[in-house]
Amino acid sequence: MSEARVCRTVKQVETALLADQRFHLPGKKALHDGSLDLTVIVVDASQQGIERPQKNSAGSTPARRNAIHQKGQIVLDRCSQKILCVAISAGKTHDFALFKDSRLAQPPTLELLADTGYQGVNTLHPHRQTPHQKSKHHPLTPEQKQQNHDLASRRISVEHLLRTLKRLRILSSTYRSSTYRNRRKRFGLRLNLLAAIANLHQWLLQEV
Repeated sequence: MSEARVCRTVKQVETALLADQRFHLPGKKALHDGSLDLTVIVVDASQQGIERPQKNSAGSTPARRNAIHQKGQIVLDRCSQKILCVAISAGKTHDFALFKDSRLAQPPTLELLADTGYQGVNTLHPHRQTPHQKSKHHPLTPEQKQQNHDLASRRISVEHLLRTLKRLRILSSTYRSSTYRNRRKRFGLRLNLLAAIANLHQWLLQEV
């Protein structure tokens, strides 16, 4: 089977999934429009490789090296284990920079759980929890270590969902040893669809 035929088949499947409302994410508006009963959300991001640009393409060598990375961010409702929305960025982007670019409008009463990549999110969202970080002259106290442990326990659900998406290679960070590299085009569309499939899978597990 030729590559062109595979691409046409994949696009046909994507078009069919987009026509079904079950494969649509609630989106960023669900965070503040009151359509969902949200109390705690969890945010995390993962970097993955994409196909390498052509050597004769425009841009310098460092620009081409930076272009082989892409980052995806997911926002999860901790109660229902449902992915609310996703965001992507091209190149090597810091987690907090991606969070700011995604422009999530969260009500102040909504609790946000994040990892150390989101240090500084308190300037945008006061009701947040991020891990304590130690320094050379300021080690963590036992209370801070316990708080970090409790936060990790509350955030484990988003790590499990990221693992599900990585099994589909859409957020695989081990791209150098992988036989599949994401295409740069339609990456956001495919991440949305696979996140919706993960939501449907989670719903089926709860119904059983």
